[in-house]
Amino acid sequence: MARGVNGQLTFSQEKRPIAHKADEEMLIVIGDPVGLDAAAQKAREHTSLTTLLEEIFPELAKLSGAGRVHAKTLYSAVNLVRRAGPRAVLHALTESRALSSVGGGYFVLNEVRR
Repeated sequence: MARGVNGQLTFSQEKRPIAHKADEEMLIVIGDPVGLDAAAQKAREHTSLTTLLEEIFPELAKLSGAGRVHAKTLYSAVNLVRRAGPRAVLHALTESRALSSVGGGYFVLNEVRR
Protein backbone atom coordinates (compact mmCIF):
# COMPACT_ATOMS: atom_id res chain seq x y z
CA MET A 1 0.00 0.00 0.00
CA ALA A 2 1.46 3.36 -1.01
CA ARG A 3 0.81 6.59 0.82
CA GLY A 4 2.31 10.05 0.74
CA VAL A 5 3.36 11.40 4.15
CA ASN A 6 4.92 14.87 4.37
CA GLY A 7 5.76 14.78 0.67
CA GLN A 8 7.50 11.39 0.91
CA LEU A 9 6.33 7.98 -0.26
CA THR A 10 5.72 5.36 2.40
CA PHE A 11 4.80 1.73 1.86
CA SER A 12 3.14 -0.99 3.91
CA GLN A 13 1.98 -4.54 3.28
CA GLU A 14 -1.67 -5.44 3.52
CA LYS A 15 -3.30 -8.71 2.53
CA ARG A 16 -6.19 -8.09 0.16
CA PRO A 17 -8.03 -10.41 -2.17
CA ILE A 18 -7.43 -9.60 -5.82
CA ALA A 19 -9.87 -10.82 -8.44
CA HIS A 20 -7.37 -10.73 -11.31
CA LYS A 21 -3.93 -12.12 -11.98
CA ALA A 22 -1.19 -9.63 -11.20
CA ASP A 23 2.58 -9.61 -10.93
CA GLU A 24 3.12 -9.36 -7.17
CA GLU A 25 6.43 -7.58 -7.69
CA MET A 26 4.68 -4.79 -9.59
CA LEU A 27 1.36 -4.44 -7.80
CA ILE A 28 1.15 -1.43 -5.47
CA VAL A 29 -2.22 -0.27 -4.15
CA ILE A 30 -2.70 3.46 -3.61
CA GLY A 31 -3.92 4.09 -0.07
CA ASP A 32 -3.91 7.90 -0.02
CA PRO A 33 -4.34 9.59 -3.42
CA VAL A 34 -4.07 13.13 -2.01
CA GLY A 35 -0.86 12.39 -0.12
CA LEU A 36 0.51 10.59 -3.16
CA ASP A 37 -0.19 13.65 -5.31
CA ALA A 38 1.81 15.82 -2.90
CA ALA A 39 4.73 13.38 -3.03
CA ALA A 40 4.50 13.32 -6.82
CA GLN A 41 4.59 17.11 -7.03
CA LYS A 42 7.71 17.21 -4.86
CA ALA A 43 9.38 14.42 -6.88
CA ARG A 44 8.73 16.16 -10.20
CA GLU A 45 10.07 19.49 -9.01
CA HIS A 46 13.12 18.65 -6.94
CA THR A 47 14.35 15.12 -7.41
CA SER A 48 16.51 13.32 -9.98
CA LEU A 49 15.46 9.80 -10.89
CA THR A 50 18.50 8.32 -9.11
CA THR A 51 17.77 10.31 -5.94
CA LEU A 52 14.11 9.29 -6.08
CA LEU A 53 15.10 5.61 -6.28
CA GLU A 54 17.50 6.03 -3.36
CA GLU A 55 14.74 7.68 -1.28
CA ILE A 56 12.11 5.06 -2.13
CA PHE A 57 14.39 2.04 -1.71
CA PRO A 58 14.65 1.96 2.12
CA GLU A 59 10.86 2.15 2.44
CA LEU A 60 10.41 -0.86 0.17
CA ALA A 61 13.36 -2.76 1.66
CA LYS A 62 11.67 -2.65 5.09
CA LEU A 63 8.94 -4.88 3.66
CA SER A 64 11.44 -7.59 2.74
CA GLY A 65 13.10 -9.69 5.39
CA ALA A 66 16.26 -9.76 3.27
CA GLY A 67 16.33 -6.00 2.63
CA ARG A 68 16.29 -6.47 -1.11
CA VAL A 69 13.89 -5.05 -3.67
CA HIS A 70 13.16 -6.23 -7.21
CA ALA A 71 13.74 -3.81 -10.09
CA LYS A 72 10.09 -4.26 -11.17
CA THR A 73 8.90 -3.13 -7.73
CA LEU A 74 11.15 -0.06 -7.88
CA TYR A 75 9.88 0.71 -11.39
CA SER A 76 6.27 0.54 -10.18
CA ALA A 77 6.99 2.66 -7.11
CA VAL A 78 8.79 5.37 -9.09
CA ASN A 79 5.91 5.52 -11.56
CA LEU A 80 3.47 6.30 -8.77
CA VAL A 81 5.01 9.75 -8.48
CA ARG A 82 6.91 10.32 -11.73
CA ARG A 83 6.54 8.86 -15.20
CA ALA A 84 9.72 7.02 -16.17
CA GLY A 85 10.27 4.24 -18.68
CA PRO A 86 11.84 0.91 -17.74
CA ARG A 87 15.10 1.74 -19.49
CA ALA A 88 15.49 5.01 -17.55
CA VAL A 89 14.75 3.31 -14.22
CA LEU A 90 17.17 0.44 -14.88
CA HIS A 91 19.85 2.89 -15.99
CA ALA A 92 19.40 4.93 -12.79
CA LEU A 93 19.57 1.72 -10.72
CA THR A 94 22.83 0.62 -12.31
CA GLU A 95 24.33 4.12 -12.04
CA SER A 96 23.43 4.57 -8.36
CA ARG A 97 26.36 4.28 -5.98
CA ALA A 98 23.93 3.61 -3.10
CA LEU A 99 22.36 0.48 -4.65
CA SER A 100 23.91 -2.79 -5.79
CA SER A 101 22.53 -5.66 -7.84
CA VAL A 102 22.52 -9.04 -6.12
CA GLY A 103 21.21 -10.95 -9.12
CA GLY A 104 17.80 -12.09 -10.26
CA GLY A 105 16.65 -8.51 -10.72
CA TYR A 106 17.08 -7.72 -7.01
CA PHE A 107 18.96 -4.78 -5.53
CA VAL A 108 20.21 -3.99 -2.02
CA LEU A 109 21.30 -0.81 -0.29
CA ASN A 110 25.08 -0.58 0.00
CA GLU A 111 26.50 -0.78 3.52
CA VAL A 112 27.95 2.74 3.43
CA ARG A 113 24.45 4.14 2.89
CA ARG A 114 22.70 2.19 5.69
